[in-house]
Formats: sequence, C-alpha cells, structure tokens
Amino acid sequence: MSSSKIHGSNEWLETRGFFGPVCGYFGIDQRWGCTAKPGLIGEAKQHGAIVAAGGKSEGNILHPTVLLEVDAMLKVSCQEVFAPIVLINKVSSVEEAIDLVNDSEFGLQAGIYTENINLALSAAEKLEVGGVIINDIPTYRVDNMPYGGVKKSGTGREGLKYAIEEMTEMKLIIINRN
Repeated sequence: MSSSKIHGSNEWLETRGFFGPVCGYFGIDQRWGCTAKPGLIGEAKQHGAIVAAGGKSEGNILHPTVLLEVDAMLKVSCQEVFAPIVLINKVSSVEEAIDLVNDSEFGLQAGIYTENINLALSAAEKLEVGGVIINDIPTYRVDNMPYGGVKKSGTGREGLKYAIEEMTEMKLIIINRN
C-alpha cells in the first residue's frame, strides 16, 4: 500500500505544506525506531506488525506511518504515542473493539465510523474515554469543546470556558448585615 493510495494527492504538501520535527533526532532513534535502533515501530515489526506506509525518518522527521496487525500489548498500541502513527487492526465485533479500547490505561478520545447512529451512541456510552467523535477522527476539536481525557490521559478539560474554570479559585463570601 503506497502512501499516495492512503492520502491521495501530495499536491498540497508539495506546494504549501510543511512537516516539522516531532522530536529531537535522539528521540526518533530511541523511541520511534525509524533507524537501525529498536523502538516502537521496530518492536511492532519484530512482533509481526506490517508497515503499510511510512515507518521511515529523514533526520528528525518521522514520516506518517500506518501499521497493520499490531499486538494490543505492544507499546505503540497501548501507550500514548503522540506521533504520526496510526494502527489498523481487524476485530470481529464492536464489543471486541470497545473492550480493546477500554483495556488501556489511557482514554483521551475515540472515533467511531458507522451509518448506524444507535450503534454509535451505544458504543459512545460504553467507551471509557474523555470524548467520542462519530464519523470523524478522534483528534477533532474546537476551542469551545470540553476536550480532555480520563484515566492516565489527564484530568480536567481544555477549551476556553473549561480552562478558565480550571485556573479559577472559587470563593464563597456570605454577608449577614443584621
């Protein structure tokens, strides 16, 4: 599977786009494993994962990477990677997918793609995450949304209203003038 089949045309990137470093060069080598040193991508490959696209680095830039058939216990699958890496694994049912998501120490957001709104709402109720995006990617957000996670993905919410609430110390003052 070529990257052009995954993203379509590269015209935008070639004319206006810019991908900057995701971390220092040392971090690429040690954590993401894009070079000869073992890392998250390398570990996944060693355990049978398929690199469908990307998986390479140029200097300190990690190319967007698609991994298939990644074991749920591997670091790239069960930790917050914060890198241009996406995993695609087959599951036999929605319930199995929900169980896999909920079996994580983290819970920022999840995305559900379906034409069945009742199925989507049922899954959203069961998912142990801070937000569920139906028919879009789980990184979708706007500033007025209560964006945040559960479990080890953090406490509190971002977004203008929620950030102000988080940074405000409320104080009750009662005056009895009698």
